[in-house]
Amino acid sequence: MKKKLIRYLLIPVVSLIVLLFAFNAFPEITKEDKTYIRAFLGEWKFSDSSAGIHKNFDTEIEFISRLQDSVVQNVRHSFNAYSDLGDIKYYYDTRKGYCYDRAAMLEKFLMYFDFKIRHIYIYFDKNKPTLGVADFFRENLSSHAILEVKTQKGWMVMGTNSNWLGWQNDGQPLTIFAVRKKIREGDIQLKKVGHLGAGKPFFEDLPYPGQFKIVYGVYSRHGQFLTSRPVESGLKAVGLRSPFPDYNLRMLLSNF
Repeated sequence: MKKKLIRYLLIPVVSLIVLLFAFNAFPEITKEDKTYIRAFLGEWKFSDSSAGIHKNFDTEIEFISRLQDSVVQNVRHSFNAYSDLGDIKYYYDTRKGYCYDRAAMLEKFLMYFDFKIRHIYIYFDKNKPTLGVADFFRENLSSHAILEVKTQKGWMVMGTNSNWLGWQNDGQPLTIFAVRKKIREGDIQLKKVGHLGAGKPFFEDLPYPGQFKIVYGVYSRHGQFLTSRPVESGLKAVGLRSPFPDYNLRMLLSNF
């Protein structure tokens, strides 16, 4: 009886794990992406080699900051079809995109140069002082996409609509959680506050300081950005839309 009960309990657990992995996805760098990454690098007068970039924290920051400036300055704020997310050729041809496009673009450039990245989904409501987990599922949710990059001194958050960095005045990198904590304490002092693109960090537009929620690893709630294989690619082949958000399991674990 005990063995049968354990078996019955394992079935939903195993089913959930299989389901989670079935829709797990990641914005991989394609051969075509590499071609157009190199085209951008040539245009922006960057070296195509990672030699020297990872020499120390200062050389990493110099590269990250310059790359961010180039993307924010050259990709104007305009809507793209969801299916174009992360398509470097498309960005090269059109020079347009929203925050999530710049986030995906920066992520691919950084991975190309051997950095580790984490995608961040931010949600907030300018009319509410507090938010709960349930607000994530609301229809009229306001959201924003940014990212973190791992430096030799730790994870650092990067702006996508404005070229601000989670890099405080004492030179230490800050995660988005650390940035939010400092905002709430009234002690946010960034070394790079942002002057390109939107001109200021997203959180400066919020009427309630630090009142935004953070989720690592979620690319969208609508499931139209990333395509997991073979399940979601199979669904799309027969004209069916994925019922699940776009997410990456490895990054989701960073929430815990």
